[in-house]
Amino acid sequence: NLLQPINYASGHNYGVDFMVHGNIDAHWSEYFNYSYSIHQVQGLSGGIFTGSANNFPSNTYVPLDESQNHTANAGLTYSTDRFWWTGQELYGSGLHTGPSNLSPLPGHLSTNTTIGYKFTGKTWWDRAKVSVDLLNVFNNVYVISLANDFNSNHYAEGRSFMVHLTKDL
Repeated sequence: NLLQPINYASGHNYGVDFMVHGNIDAHWSEYFNYSYSIHQVQGLSGGIFTGSANNFPSNTYVPLDESQNHTANAGLTYSTDRFWWTGQELYGSGLHTGPSNLSPLPGHLSTNTTIGYKFTGKTWWDRAKVSVDLLNVFNNVYVISLANDFNSNHYAEGRSFMVHLTKDL
């Protein structure tokens, strides 16, 4: 909000997280995590220019717009002394929007992958690492939030490509 912060009289958060990770064998490892969470507030005060107080009943808890109920991540990594590859899948059930934030946005999946190499030897490259990330492999551009009086729609970044070079000093 450009003119005034959004405040609420009260709120609560609760949820549960679950995580599994480990080595499959000498070269393969995996992880999976899942979170279920509820973030609710009541008694809107402030932020009068981003919505009507009528949309947020003072005696009823409503979801926060920046929260989603289900989040999951899974990944698989192959690594040797010098080489690694990781594949990762991310899921979100969608943030909340609409009157009283009661309408969740659509769920979304995103796939990422990384490949990397560690240099060894007696040259300047000794202990240097280079890796390449391909994020959102399938270019799944999904809605993060819908417009209100001062903000436009926000979308997840489409496919992106990054190169990392690191060196131990």
